Amino acid sequence: MINKLGKLIFFILFILSLNVLLNGCIENKNNIDKQPLYTFINAELNEEERNLLGMWHAMPNVAAGYAERFWFNEDRNYKYIPNSMDDSQDTDFGEGKWYIKENKLYLLQNENGNTDRIYSDNEIVLEIGNIEKDDENIAYPYKIKIGEKYFWKISETNTEVAGDSKSENIKLNNETETNKNINSLYKSNSGNINNGGVFGLSGEWVIFQSSEDDNKLYKIKTDGTEKQKISDDIAMNIIVCGEWIFYIEKNSENLFKIKIDGTNRSMIVDYGVYDMRVNGEWVYYLNYSNDKFSLYRIKANGTDEMKIYDGIVSCYDISENWIYLYDRKNEKLMKVKDDGSEIIEISEEEPMDLIVQNDWIYYWNPNDNSSIYKMKTDGTQKEKICNDRSTRINVQGEWIYYIDSIYNINKVKIDGTEKIKLNDQISENLHIFDKYILFSVDISEGNSPGNPIFNHFIMNLDGTEQRPLE
Repeated sequence: MINKLGKLIFFILFILSLNVLLNGCIENKNNIDKQPLYTFINAELNEEERNLLGMWHAMPNVAAGYAERFWFNEDRNYKYIPNSMDDSQDTDFGEGKWYIKENKLYLLQNENGNTDRIYSDNEIVLEIGNIEKDDENIAYPYKIKIGEKYFWKISETNTEVAGDSKSENIKLNNETETNKNINSLYKSNSGNINNGGVFGLSGEWVIFQSSEDDNKLYKIKTDGTEKQKISDDIAMNIIVCGEWIFYIEKNSENLFKIKIDGTNRSMIVDYGVYDMRVNGEWVYYLNYSNDKFSLYRIKANGTDEMKIYDGIVSCYDISENWIYLYDRKNEKLMKVKDDGSEIIEISEEEPMDLIVQNDWIYYWNPNDNSSIYKMKTDGTQKEKICNDRSTRINVQGEWIYYIDSIYNINKVKIDGTEKIKLNDQISENLHIFDKYILFSVDISEGNSPGNPIFNHFIMNLDGTEQRPLE
């Protein structure tokens, strides 16, 4: 009996030892299998991977909302956000690490949100194609197939084709650019709107009021070729977002949108509006028809209209989730949440045509000979930048562009140094874009009071290569 019990115990111990040994082998094999993942996600990006850096959107445009989108970052972190317009969508690739190998995109999803995690039980493998040129898309000309869907590169700057191989090499934005909040890619330039909103830019197309056809809405290449009428509307406050143009129609003062090719014209607001902006999926404007210049917003499809701020707003700008405005009713500079949920008083300073950039507010001061000033967005560190009198300013990067008291265009560093004169013409409508300055010259010589006649010009940011636009 004892002998049989001993044999049984020996057999049980043998089975347990064998099980431990087999599990160890399987674990070692799994670690060996996962080792290549560690190698790939810690390796330097190859050229194909660098071309993928940035934000990709599953539609060739963005109007009233966003479809699925990917962010691919240089540190190999990725993020996927489902379609904001389709609540029924059940695909969600989440976020985690990524790499490309042999025409396949590997997503190592992190269920716990820890982007430092290397090995994932949720490895997703998708077929990925080559980046293609979409010649029919003016605003977003590069696309790539990921899985079963095409995604378009959403970018407004630093996009170029290099080389002519079968698979085009594309230089795209770096991580700093692509990590911006998505809404910032669709933020209108307040400096351009403050200066009349006469011009918009989409790639190499200028959208503008044609002085040769009673200021009707046209487009033309930046080299002055291929001029085409978009609409018979006289468009003011022009803002270009993807393939859409938002504008205020002069005669009715209603808010409209139309595609760059002239199709799909539709009214968004059917009463008098003023000083319109676009930020993400929202259009902001002042309602002067029946609400004394209070600030409103509405979605680009004409839904969800709401009042954001009750007051008499003389100027405003939007930065991330905040609106900075001056209220003539209470004579205060205010900071308002973009949904109106929070209102903060900043200062009693009266900033005209304010522009917000990098935690600074730039403006001209009506109480100091219209000199150019700046202050922090919390109302502190008020500084005079330039003594020149100017009621037309614009800001890009480290430069402030402005029209002086004799109507010439100048620029000065945001710290007040290196003032440079750019032209000697009597200029209006100072618009700044990525590479160009667009402006107008009044040629009516006082013969058409209240309805001046303009010639439009384009030049580089340093004032060189000035030429007529049309």
